[in-house]
Amino acid sequence: MSLTVDDSTIASEPGKTRISARKYLRYTEVYGITKWIYLLILQFSNSVLYRFLGNDMRVYDWISKKEQFRLGCLNPTVILDVQKGLIATSTNLTKDFGPATDVVKISKEKLHLIRGKHLKNGDRLPSIALYYPNTENPNATAWSDFNPLVPHCFSADLDHCDRLLDRLDEASWRKLFHGLSQIKDTTVEGLYHVQNRH
Repeated sequence: MSLTVDDSTIASEPGKTRISARKYLRYTEVYGITKWIYLLILQFSNSVLYRFLGNDMRVYDWISKKEQFRLGCLNPTVILDVQKGLIATSTNLTKDFGPATDVVKISKEKLHLIRGKHLKNGDRLPSIALYYPNTENPNATAWSDFNPLVPHCFSADLDHCDRLLDRLDEASWRKLFHGLSQIKDTTVEGLYHVQNRH
């Protein structure tokens, strides 16, 4: 049972990744004595943290990120601009069994936090995302958006993060590059719907 993630849906390819409190705090730019206090606090289980400190925004976000990387959906991501942290990720936003809603999302990620890897434009990375419902239309057949995050920025186990690439097939990469080919300016962040070949 999750505490922050909707249990009514299950990811087609769950991330199954554990994240590090130390790297999470670096990602969220918590430093000094506050960092050390949270390092102690975040050692407790999700259920204990949620029960006693669930109103603390950082604690809640930590629980949410842990659940995102464990339960969220694995997606293909490519680096567009390593200096700016610009990445592109593709997925299908379709819920249940509706028509395909393929999209590419261009977003920024804190790639400078990734240690032990020489990154360059065009490199492939895994990402793990949660999906957001359409609040204006609860009966919509597609999610309205998703938020891909790169596990290398959050996990101390870089070998595990690298192995996530093995779970992404070539068809998923072709969808990503097909979608990118339709975007005129790949420096502009946003969610882009893909026109599929017929």
